[in-house]
Amino acid sequence: MRAAFMTGVNAVEVRETDEPKLDPAGAVLNVEACGICGTDARTFFNGDPGAPAPWVLGHEPVGTLEDVGPDADLPPGISKGDRVFLGSILTCGECRWCVDGFQNLCEHHLLYGYDPFPGAYSERAAVPPIAMKNLIKLPPELPSDLATVADPFACALNGIEALDIRLGDTVVIVGSGPIGCWQAVMARDRGASRVYLTDVSAERLEIALR
Repeated sequence: MRAAFMTGVNAVEVRETDEPKLDPAGAVLNVEACGICGTDARTFFNGDPGAPAPWVLGHEPVGTLEDVGPDADLPPGISKGDRVFLGSILTCGECRWCVDGFQNLCEHHLLYGYDPFPGAYSERAAVPPIAMKNLIKLPPELPSDLATVADPFACALNGIEALDIRLGDTVVIVGSGPIGCWQAVMARDRGASRVYLTDVSAERLEIALR
């Protein structure tokens, strides 16, 4: 199969490589699309200790479950052959933070696409056992390329829900990147009467106003 290897800072090569090995408690994803996160971009331009070259990045994948290990614990309603999104933040599910529902503070969290788990800029990708609980089944009407933004879109939605925006509120959003723009739309849809976007980049603000 083919995969895009980061061979160094500012360097990527598409190479033939071995098929991913199926972990008895994991799965193999036939990748249809994979987003380019800001984390991937920063790693490409600056390098990262968690991506030792040559390394396959990509942690916002969408694809079909091509194979599932005999000991795999799939989320309810998901089975082999389903099209899924794979959430990238890998949590232990056992530390005090995970048990209390604060998985974002997991004491042992890892990021899919970084050491020790190669990412999904490839035709097929391994889903390690720790990531099985992060599989989300996708509706057939949602295109795979759009589904890759589920992770950052969820970040935007979480921020809006935490604010509990009400009818007539005024909202100021610092940063007019993709997440900021999504939040502006969400705030407006929730009834905010005024929504302000700020940024140090005039170019980003110009794009946001289109």
